[in-house]
Amino acid sequence: MSTEKLYINPENTTQNMSSYQNYFKGTKQLKDNFFDKDLKIESNVRVFKSDEKDCGYDEIFLNEDSEIFGGISNQISFLYPHNIRGYQNRIGFRYYKEKPLSLQNNIPYFTLIKCGFRKFIILEKDSEIKDINSNTFIIQDLDCFNIIISIIKAKIRKDDHYLTYPNSLIEILGFIYACKYSERGINNIQILHPFIPSPFQKESLIEEETDIDSSKYYIEPIIYNKHISLLFFYYKQKRNNYYLRKNILNNIQIGSSCSMWFYASLLFLIQEKIEIPFNNNALYKIIEKLYDLFNIVEKDITNNKIINKNSDNIVKDEFVSYKLAFKTFIDVDNILDQFNLIKIIGPGALGEYQKVFLELKNNINILKLNNKYYEKIFN
Repeated sequence: MSTEKLYINPENTTQNMSSYQNYFKGTKQLKDNFFDKDLKIESNVRVFKSDEKDCGYDEIFLNEDSEIFGGISNQISFLYPHNIRGYQNRIGFRYYKEKPLSLQNNIPYFTLIKCGFRKFIILEKDSEIKDINSNTFIIQDLDCFNIIISIIKAKIRKDDHYLTYPNSLIEILGFIYACKYSERGINNIQILHPFIPSPFQKESLIEEETDIDSSKYYIEPIIYNKHISLLFFYYKQKRNNYYLRKNILNNIQIGSSCSMWFYASLLFLIQEKIEIPFNNNALYKIIEKLYDLFNIVEKDITNNKIINKNSDNIVKDEFVSYKLAFKTFIDVDNILDQFNLIKIIGPGALGEYQKVFLELKNNINILKLNNKYYEKIFN
């Protein structure tokens, strides 16, 4: 049930606790300045100097090795204080709709920066600092959601074996905060900062405080032990102004796939009308979100033998695409049981085939990854 690649260290050093203003104020904006000579990329580094003393930051771009062995999209860059490197010193990330080293002007992007203990903001949506020309970094028409979805879909397209899902914490954080700032929601939803508990830090064990509003739904992403899930809760008013918190968790995944279910579940919650309690229709809606992420179109939802779904008694809203049925993130036995199909098909058979398939695909994937590694070593 856990993901294999959660690469960013969520801990904050004293330096990370410093205000992001110390790095960004007085610097040039990247927007409309992609080919500015002062922002030229050299050795995969772009330097943003500041007219303020001891300010500025460096943007580090990933190479092919980082994507192959680190599992992080090369459409994402890392941000560090100027001339300071080190895993623990990252101050944020920048997400590009296209490859940033493709030398195209004005690629849509957004910047996720640390603003406190395990909290982030999007610079172009929620900052008050001024750039070198005394302008804010706010970009009103910026669609952060569209950018991160493009990154996730691009990574899925590259994965021929569907084993290395876009599950680095860097992409997950970008997705969470893009959803927080998205205007696509139709429900009264409040997305909280991710809950990232650590047994060695007391402050990390405290959830973000929320208002008590029985008209709202709350979503809390939970990141722990290389696993991402979400807690959906709401408050139900009782007598004497007493409120009861109702928590709902999900358990329909298999293998290192929690990021895929997290993406689809969060998309469902912010884009579809919610009905409590959840039923099988909610799961169908989540699977439809997976259709979109994997670019599965209407014609792929049936096989060649099915000419007309209506005549074959197949209802679109209650049919799982064959394109998804044996993906490496779907627990076949659990899905059949969820939809009461286990009685029709019989227990265990599909699940046993899936286990063999997953083991073989995983071994092949490891062999190919090792082959790439030794190619790099000997070259």
